[in-house]
Amino acid sequence: MMPTISDVAKRAGVSKATVSRVVNGISVRDASRRRVLDAIAELGYRPNAQAQSLTSGRTWVVGVLTPSLDSTFYGPILEGIQETLMAYDYNMMVCSTYHRRGNEYTFSKLLWEKRVDGLLMVTPRELTEPPVRALLLETAGERFPVVVADGELAAADISGVWVDNYLGGYLAAQHLIELGHRRIGLMAGIPGAREAQQRQLGYSKAMQDAGLPMEAALQVTAGGYLPEHGRSVVDALLDQEPDAVVAMSDGLAWSVMQRAQERGLHIPDHLSVVGYDDVAFAQLLRPSLTTVQQPLRQLGAVAARKLVKTISGEEPQVTQTTLPVQLVARQSTAPSRRRP
Repeated sequence: MMPTISDVAKRAGVSKATVSRVVNGISVRDASRRRVLDAIAELGYRPNAQAQSLTSGRTWVVGVLTPSLDSTFYGPILEGIQETLMAYDYNMMVCSTYHRRGNEYTFSKLLWEKRVDGLLMVTPRELTEPPVRALLLETAGERFPVVVADGELAAADISGVWVDNYLGGYLAAQHLIELGHRRIGLMAGIPGAREAQQRQLGYSKAMQDAGLPMEAALQVTAGGYLPEHGRSVVDALLDQEPDAVVAMSDGLAWSVMQRAQERGLHIPDHLSVVGYDDVAFAQLLRPSLTTVQQPLRQLGAVAARKLVKTISGEEPQVTQTTLPVQLVARQSTAPSRRRP
């Protein structure tokens, strides 16, 4: 038979009301709190979640909106979110948008109506579109906590966590420049996406600082970050015979390496390639991939902690956090063999 609140009260020598206050995080004397917590541990008592919700006004569940559940990129972010939420005794209810336009509004509204305590949006694409903007204005009016992860905002009126994509683009190009490469191609990702814009600006600044021309023919846009997106444009890029390529994701870098090898090019002797993200397969490729490492797990953890603190009132103001990136040099890059 499962222990009850009465059993805990009897073991601790306090009233049921005192046990309830401890369970729901309401202030009691330290001595009483310790006795109640000891009794809970000894008896293995588990509070009734519905009763807790009615008492505290919280569900202890947060909604998490992600573009994909089947992804080497989003997996570490979700792990960081869940690990952190569990440390604060929160659970998460996850919805995937499947990268389909309109689903961010639909599922954000659905999660809010499910009475979750807050909403964490991972890599949102529709923040500036009228339906989502209207929903966010409504949540702000209701003081409903919302945090964005991996979604750098031009007008930062929502709490968020993102990485320094400008620095990432700069480091990728700078690494190749330092190896002596001069004709450095770029395979960009999603047109208009802020992270893609920032990475491209970083790449352009590194080229400018080195006094290198940016040839339009050496810059292609894949339209996404998966290998299949890269395959649609990679031949147009390789036809220009670049010394090296900066790809704006590891998936795109993989498509460059694969097609280059099919065309008889040896990596890195004939072509150096830098990716972006440092997902799990990057170091398993042959040759292993030099890439810009995003702190994906940390990104999820920081965003989850920010949301919990927003819910509790510890962080009532809108705040933005930028996480650093670093370049991880592996076997896909080497000094240029071209004559100066």
